[in-house]
Amino acid sequence: MFKFTEKTSMSLWVLAAGAMAIAWLILALSMTLYQFQDDAFIHLRISQHLGEKGMFSFNGEAQHFSTSSPLYTTVLAAFWSITKNPMLPKFVNIFIFISILSLLLSGILYIFSKNRLAQAFIVVSFVLLVSPFGLRWLTDGMETGLVAFVAILLAVATNILKTQSSTRAPILFAIAILSFVAVALRIEFAFVLALGGAALFAHTTLSGQKLGLNLRYASWKLISLGFGGIAALISIYLIFGHLFPDTGLAKQGAGMVDLIGTLRG
Repeated sequence: MFKFTEKTSMSLWVLAAGAMAIAWLILALSMTLYQFQDDAFIHLRISQHLGEKGMFSFNGEAQHFSTSSPLYTTVLAAFWSITKNPMLPKFVNIFIFISILSLLLSGILYIFSKNRLAQAFIVVSFVLLVSPFGLRWLTDGMETGLVAFVAILLAVATNILKTQSSTRAPILFAIAILSFVAVALRIEFAFVLALGGAALFAHTTLSGQKLGLNLRYASWKLISLGFGGIAALISIYLIFGHLFPDTGLAKQGAGMVDLIGTLRG
């Protein structure tokens, strides 16, 4: 005979909430299917020239740092070679958005199951993502969703480096690749990696009593976290001749223009 328990009640509530969330997502995504940022079509045009002429350019005549995200534009160019569909940015965004939700659900169910505070934080993040605000920013045809996805992966990677005294070479290599992807996606991630590296170094060197061993482990961890980011910065500089997008000059105040111009050389 079926026995209705408190655990059963909680499971039913979870199933009901999940069903409502899925229904809402289907409705919201269908209603916003043709809503884009105008920048999405600008980046689609750049990706077309990248795929056809091998250069980052809006007009197709000369290479310029006209994209806010070299990696996202490259992703669009790769898919454009498969299907020349003007809805491509939206389809890529929806796929990334669903991937983010899946990643957060995995965290709720498995990764942080023993940490109630972290689990609550992920639940709140999930709710924000499926809200109209989250749908607006993560499915508008730009790289915002991919930025959020990579940020979550970086948080997981940093947690791995923080909690493990020694880390295997394949994991370190994967984190180095992730840091490259992050900076190639948005150059602002270089600052995030620097902060994460500083926090990781402080935590690793100050924990335990074997300072020499901790320093050795910290060095390898910092190399894995920073190598990819530095490689991405060098790649961006070699491709464009400077680190900041051309649009950054137009969006900055007079004082920042001088600073960016100096950094550009």
